[in-house]
Amino acid sequence: MFSFFMKCSIVAIGFSLIILENQVRIHGFDTVVDKSLGLVTDAREKLGPVLGISGKGQIDMDAAEQNTAALSNVGSALQTQDHPLPLPVEGSPLPAALSQTTTLVVPPEKSFCDQEGSRAAGVVPGDILQLRYFEKSAVSFDQEKSSSIAEIVFERLDLSGTFTVGVEGSLSLPAVGHIDVLGLSLPCIEALVARTAFDRLRLNSAINANFIARPQISLQGAVRSPGTYAFTPSLTVERLLAQAGSTGHDDPASRMRRIELQARASELQRVAQGLSLVQQRLEASLANERNLDFRIANASGAQLGLAPQRIKTEQMVLEAEHDAIQSLREKEQAELSLLDLRIDSAERKLEVITRQHAYFSERVTFLDGLTEKGITTADTLVTAQIRQMDSEYALLEETQLVNQLKSQRTVLQRSFDVAAADLRKSKIDALRDLNASQDTIEGQIATVVAQLENTIIGTHGTVVTINRNGPDGTVQIEASPATELLPGDFVTVVAVADDSAPLELSRIRKNTARNAQELVSNEY
Repeated sequence: MFSFFMKCSIVAIGFSLIILENQVRIHGFDTVVDKSLGLVTDAREKLGPVLGISGKGQIDMDAAEQNTAALSNVGSALQTQDHPLPLPVEGSPLPAALSQTTTLVVPPEKSFCDQEGSRAAGVVPGDILQLRYFEKSAVSFDQEKSSSIAEIVFERLDLSGTFTVGVEGSLSLPAVGHIDVLGLSLPCIEALVARTAFDRLRLNSAINANFIARPQISLQGAVRSPGTYAFTPSLTVERLLAQAGSTGHDDPASRMRRIELQARASELQRVAQGLSLVQQRLEASLANERNLDFRIANASGAQLGLAPQRIKTEQMVLEAEHDAIQSLREKEQAELSLLDLRIDSAERKLEVITRQHAYFSERVTFLDGLTEKGITTADTLVTAQIRQMDSEYALLEETQLVNQLKSQRTVLQRSFDVAAADLRKSKIDALRDLNASQDTIEGQIATVVAQLENTIIGTHGTVVTINRNGPDGTVQIEASPATELLPGDFVTVVAVADDSAPLELSRIRKNTARNAQELVSNEY
């Protein structure tokens, strides 16, 4: 008896707190206190006879046990009913047999599951659902005073949460267990979970179900932007291809792309032709030629794809380089010739001085003999010796001058050779860099041509297939533009080639094959 009284007290306190919070928000604290005192007095008057409580607060144990047994019998009868009475509408009188009990409403088993709806609204494996349980409770009232029912609804946070649909298409819910939901709509899931919670937990609840996340749709094949796309309601194949970008021959975006690629190919061809023209100029300069190849010098701009002024400019550059080199060589020859003249003059002077020195040396020897015989004086011998020494000094100076001139010529010749070698090396380095640039341009041209070949492939249409997971595994569906997609679908797009594609490809290859490298090759 005491435990039953405690349970009733706890339930009453819980309900009172919920009602009290709403009343304080609406009417204010003072008004709620006054109403609470009145409710306590009414509760004592109504519950006193049932629980055996006298007016002085004393409990009559015999009366309480009899009333408790009666309440238990009523509750048992309610739980065993196949079709219990529905919860009365607010304001309608409650039957006397249920005036002090909480009404349980059995949820319908398939209230929404039999209704037809969009297949995209059905649950698929990988869906993430949010389920919220809202439990309903009804408070008893006094039939004589015709007071209305106060329905209390509160969320069961211990049961609510976010749940993922497994690969088998089921949900694992706390306290409720596994529920198969594959292909069911949200209203159907709400009714099914409410019914299952009632059957297993005797829980009178309303369920709110929402999608938190849905599996993405994968797309591959003949589209500009393959990848994964978020699922949206009423998403069709046509809308998906519009997002991803079609690659059909008549697609406006494809036509613009083809025009851009053709312009890029023409630009790269002109660059390649210009590089080839520069290559011919460098090779002609290395060969000490003053004119470009005859066909290059006389070719029109239409033949090369270049402006005639560009060809003329390269010819002028070659001529200027050739003239500059010729000027350096003429300067080199002039300086070397001048040094050769000075060396020749110095060598002839050296030869005269050498003969003069020999003459004075012989005279000194001759006078020395005469002096010993007393035929000539010593002064004459000394004078001859002085002249001999002067001639010897002149001989040394002239020899040194000849050597200096020859050394200068050697240094000048070496400096000219080094300058010529550096100039040749710079041209060879330029040719090497030019060849690398030509290789890069040729690779870019090949890439653009391949892209053009890809974009020129026309389509009568596209074949779209969908791989879809179902209860019996993955199935393949041939879809139309109006086919509605489901979360987790794997879409493959295949383009059907147009009969006019080979002719267009042949024209592109023919135009892009005419590059400057072929026009200015050395094979003609």
